Amino acid sequence: MEPKSHTEHKEADSNLSSILGENYEYIRTIVSNSIEIKKLELLDQSSNWIGKIIVGICLSVVLLLLSIVLLVLFAFGVNLYFENWLVTLAVLAIILFIKALFIHFVVRKMLYRKINQKLLSVVDTKSTNKRIK
Repeated sequence: MEPKSHTEHKEADSNLSSILGENYEYIRTIVSNSIEIKKLELLDQSSNWIGKIIVGICLSVVLLLLSIVLLVLFAFGVNLYFENWLVTLAVLAIILFIKALFIHFVVRKMLYRKINQKLLSVVDTKSTNKRIK
């Protein structure tokens, strides 16, 4: 009876080691695949950010050029009305100062709020992904 139990014990050990080896390979494959998925997600997210930055820069340049043209046209219109360049420049300075105050107090807060919401959503998404796994 001892030889049978000894062979059964060896078969169980070899079966157990093969199961452990398969499980190790499965775990290694899962870890490797999850790393690749994270790399692809990061690549996708960074390409979206880069695209948004490039579009934002292009739109900013176009808006800057448009505002310069409109400012020059406005200066000519004000000069036609007042017929004095000094008054025209003073009116333009006042208008630009009002625009700067508007941007500082209104647009800046809206921009900060959007940036904070985006950052919180990114952090929330990452923490949710960690909890799921």
